[in-house]
Order: sequence, then C-alpha cells, then structure tokens
Amino acid sequence: MNVTLKNIDPVNAELTIAIGKDDYQPQVEKALNKLRKDLVIDGFRKGNAPKGRIQALYGKSVLVDEINQLVSEKLYAYIKDNQLNVLGEPLPGEKEQFPLDFDKQEDYEFTFDLALSPDMNVSLTKKDELPYYTIAVTDEMIDRQVNSFKANQGTYEQAGAAEERDMVKGVLKGSVENDSAVLMPMYIKNAEENAKFIGAKVGDVITFNPYKAYEGHEAELASFLKVAKEDVKNKKQTQVNLIKKRLFLLCEERGFF
Repeated sequence: MNVTLKNIDPVNAELTIAIGKDDYQPQVEKALNKLRKDLVIDGFRKGNAPKGRIQALYGKSVLVDEINQLVSEKLYAYIKDNQLNVLGEPLPGEKEQFPLDFDKQEDYEFTFDLALSPDMNVSLTKKDELPYYTIAVTDEMIDRQVNSFKANQGTYEQAGAAEERDMVKGVLKGSVENDSAVLMPMYIKNAEENAKFIGAKVGDVITFNPYKAYEGHEAELASFLKVAKEDVKNKKQTQVNLIKKRLFLLCEERGFF
C-alpha cells in the first residue's frame, strides 16, 4: 500500500491511496468465511455451502465493501498521523480518479481532493487593542432559544381544532389545485384571513384569499401555491377553497413535550 500527498496550492491537495491484492485479500477471505458460516443456501446445511458458491454469489460485493473500508481507514489515518488541517470532508478526486474494474483488476488507486486550512500568522503587540464584549443573557432570550429547540425537535399529533401555531394540511381547490397544501396560521399576517383558520376542525371548508393572506410575501405565496414566483401575479385575485382533510400540530405547542 502506498499513500501520497500532492499539494496543488496552499489550500488544495490531492491524496492518492494505492492498494494491491495483498492489502485487502485477507480481509476479503475473512468476511467470506464469516458469511459462509451464517448463510443457509438451498441444498446445503448451514455453514456448509462450497466456498466457490459463496464467492460467485457474494465475492464482488464483499470485495467492494472491504476495499472501501480499507481505503477509508487509511485516508483518515494519514490525515491524523500527518496532522493535516482539512476543511470539511475529503472528496473523491474529479481529475485524477482512475477507472475501477472490480472484475478484472487486482490493484487499485483512489484519489481524494482535500481542502486545507491556510497558514495564518497573526502578530500582536502590547500596543494592539481589541474590544471585549460582555453579553448579557436574559431569561427571555433563554426561553426563546429553548422554545426554538422544541419547535425543531417536535413530533406531529392530530388535533381537534386549529390554533395559531398549528400546522394545517388540506386540499386546495381553485385555479390552482394542490392535494397536500400546508400552511401555518401564525404566518398569515392579515387578521381577517388568519381568523378563518383559528378553531377550524377536520372536514371544515374554508374560503379565503391567499393573496390577502400572504400580501407582500410573494415567495411564501408561491411556495404555498406551488407555482413559480413569477407566475404568482398571473393568478392574482383568485379565490380558492381549502378543504382540510387533517389537522396537525407540533406537540410542544400543546404541552405534549
């Protein structure tokens, strides 16, 4: 096995891993033997299928798995041992990647593109001054952050009636139709249109004007109608019906958390 690093520029490098049959064959044999012990194949007792049969059925997939695992281990071991400051994850090389034929080849080469952290030399003296900030964290800020985490990690429960922060799902009928329309009343800024959804129950039919509901927010309206943003104006002033088949809400909004 041979691992080489080629520096392209100060922040880019190519790492190549070359492996031969002696590097991966022991792991392949071990994996096939373990597979043979656990498999039940028609005509043979468990663990007694011929090795040739196991090789024919699973040899290639086992070979690929073991090579991938070996290359991955060597890749990250090299980065760690050589203390490379890599930004993000190594990516398969786009230019130097060699073709692979697992049916005919015994030797393989894998190339990875690495993004390296640039060297930085910051010299400070006693004359340099930097601002120091003391952040005052209030209980309100903490509560707001906790509620944000809850909202992101919540689960869905069917509700009997819609509330301000619930998620409403239904069928949209009109010039634009959508069998899985979704909205949240809290994002409807028009008080008249917002009120139509509060307290609504499963099976209710609500007639509302989405252009009033999302007035001034064409991106949100386009997303709701599932049309391109430039097509929103073409459908303006159209009244649509939302037949709500089911109502959902985030659990933390009702104390189920």
